[in-house]
Amino acid sequence: MARTQREGRVAMHVRSPAAAAHTAVEMESETARRMAEAATTFFASLTVEQQGRAFFPLESAERLNWHYIPRERRGLPWKEMNGSQRKFANALLSSGLSQRGYAKTVDIMGLESVIAELEGPNRRFPLDPDLYHVTLLGTLRMNHRGDGEWKGTTFRSTSSS
Repeated sequence: MARTQREGRVAMHVRSPAAAAHTAVEMESETARRMAEAATTFFASLTVEQQGRAFFPLESAERLNWHYIPRERRGLPWKEMNGSQRKFANALLSSGLSQRGYAKTVDIMGLESVIAELEGPNRRFPLDPDLYHVTLLGTLRMNHRGDGEWKGTTFRSTSSS
């Protein structure tokens, strides 16, 4: 999703991960504005090293690196965030979901521990609810006030388990 600011409204350009469907669709919504604000707040809470691990340009190959299968992930894992950063990461996650959708997502993340216990220690990838990664894709530019503004943003939270 690429975000642009126009007359106080937020426009998001959504690009499908499907190779054949990379046409931009413009949407203006309150959800897009909330997500951009939450991404900016989350990003600002990170150390410089963490920002480097969590952020990728929208054009990077990382944008297409999404799967539902267990694999190594890039981004910043929950495990490496302090309590405040986790709060902002959860706010970012919830900014684009309904209350029901957010509750389901958090429940699914929590089931990692249950599945790990059922499957045992011999898994190729460990199951851990703190191994979900936050990846931000886009462009962060400083405005005239010195605040960060997202000019394009996609949020992704994936598990390496």
